[in-house]
Amino acid sequence: MRVRINQKLVDEMAAPTPPTVRWDLWDLSIPSFTLRVGRRKRVYYVAFRNAAGRQRRYKLGEHPIMTADEARRAAIATLAAVKSEGRDPAAERFNEKTRRKDLTCETVQAVWEKYKETPNHKRRRTAVAFERMFKGDVLAHIGDVPVASVTSSDVRRLRDLKANTGALVTSNRVLTGARTFFQWCVEEEIISVNPAATVRKVLKAEPTRERVLSDAELQALWQATERFVYRAGAYEGQPRFVDRAYIRLLVLLAQRAGETRRMRWSDLDFDAATWTISGRQTKSGVPALVPLPDLAIETLKTVPRIEACDFVFSKDGKAPMHQQSGMLEDLNLVIGEGIREHWTLHDLRRTARTNFARLGVGPDIGEMLLNHSLHGSRIRAVYDRFDYLDAKRDGLARWAAYVATRIATVSSACAAVTEPSRIKAV
Repeated sequence: MRVRINQKLVDEMAAPTPPTVRWDLWDLSIPSFTLRVGRRKRVYYVAFRNAAGRQRRYKLGEHPIMTADEARRAAIATLAAVKSEGRDPAAERFNEKTRRKDLTCETVQAVWEKYKETPNHKRRRTAVAFERMFKGDVLAHIGDVPVASVTSSDVRRLRDLKANTGALVTSNRVLTGARTFFQWCVEEEIISVNPAATVRKVLKAEPTRERVLSDAELQALWQATERFVYRAGAYEGQPRFVDRAYIRLLVLLAQRAGETRRMRWSDLDFDAATWTISGRQTKSGVPALVPLPDLAIETLKTVPRIEACDFVFSKDGKAPMHQQSGMLEDLNLVIGEGIREHWTLHDLRRTARTNFARLGVGPDIGEMLLNHSLHGSRIRAVYDRFDYLDAKRDGLARWAAYVATRIATVSSACAAVTEPSRIKAV
């Protein structure tokens, strides 16, 4: 039956009798545009022949989710794609369903390999740390499970495995990572429900750290880096020049550990005594210009440069060094009783910021030195274009002088040294 398919017709169309019968109504203006009326559904279709000459029927949508006008426009667009581009929408939909079915049957490990190649993941500032966490705390336990079979109970077990060891904050990180991954799977239509969506964090509000190293602890840390040597391997007994400089620059410059690890020689200007951190590398996305006090420059000159490598802190000449817990464990062995309470690299930033205030550095300058966003920073960013470099330089110079007074032998600690075995990367 040929009719003019419009919304009024669809709304008023009664179900066919008997119930087992279906009616196909063909449109007068678009002959291949069809409304199929069944006992329960009214479905819009469009018919066409593909490039091979085979007759195809392509489902456009159902009433009332799709209106008659929307179905008509979709039919016109589908027919245009078939005619002008030689496409077969019905085959494309079938192939997509097959692909999703195959992905659904794939393991978490297999789908993870696809996820980590996505642009969004690669642009993640913490991509390396995220991958390390996901491999150790998620894939190690459910990597061989089909992604569609993962349940909320599985995710809850991953969370609790960390929480039961007392690592409550890390447990939250594992849950957040799992939630991010499975949400991507939902968006890609690999699965229909995020199994981590309803799982709650063990800590609703994570405690803020308040650890600030005392002057005695700071002195013990600095002097320990002077005695810091490799305990095993090819460099056993040799000074750990790279690690030493890295720790000392964290103390002197108060920058984030990850941003410091990714420091490049090309970003350093020794004549101007500055280090430029691009917005792509900073947590806030805002570029930072960090003044370099004399003690920081002397420390940087102790780092042996690897041929054809732009990274200041690199062990292989190809990439910045990883933040290894083993390095801190080795350093703590050297420190011994000098620091009894647990400390982290990030505590060095808090220590510096606390001492900025003690040394008379203004609150705004102190926050700028840490590359923090200031109150009302959006407006200030528009109208205040001054870089406050001199004020920041004075603040870090005061802090460097303060640190120097806590060092037993400053001259030996900053003497230029070389490590011939590391000049060329292997």
